[in-house]
Amino acid sequence: MQNIDIKYVKRLNRTRAWSLVNDAVAASNEFSVFRSSNSGLSYDVEAIIASDENGNPIGFIAFKHEEWNASYDIHLAYVIEECRGKGYHSAMFNKLVELAKENDIDKITSSTSIDNIKAQRAFERQGRVAHGINYIYPVADWIFKGDK
Repeated sequence: MQNIDIKYVKRLNRTRAWSLVNDAVAASNEFSVFRSSNSGLSYDVEAIIASDENGNPIGFIAFKHEEWNASYDIHLAYVIEECRGKGYHSAMFNKLVELAKENDIDKITSSTSIDNIKAQRAFERQGRVAHGINYIYPVADWIFKGDK
C-alpha cells in the first residue's frame, strides 16, 4: 500500500473526493436493480476519505450519524479502480471504526445488493456481520431494471 492520507471530514462535498461521487454511483448501479444518481447522496454527508501523497482522492466512505439508534449508516463507499484490492477500503473502514469508538457509536450499518458477493466477502473480512433482510416495494414503474 502506497503512502496515503486517511482522514475524517464533516462534509464530503467540500473536499476533492466529491469528484468521485458520480463514478461511485455508476459502480454501485452495476449491482443494483435500482437506478440512482448522486442527488440521492446528501451534500452534508460526513466521510472518511483517502488521498495519495499528492492530495488526489482515491476513495471515500460516506456516512450519516443516525442519532436515534447511535449508529453510523454508510450511504456510499468507493475506491478508484486502479487502487482496488490494496487495502484502502479496509483502512478507511478502520478509521470509521475508530471514530465510532471515540463518539460512543454502537454500530456501523451498511447494505449492498444480494448479487454483490465481492462486497459481501469484503465486509465479512472486515468483521461485519450480515443481519436482517430488506424488502422494497417499487412504487414507480421504472424502479426495476430488466426482469429482476
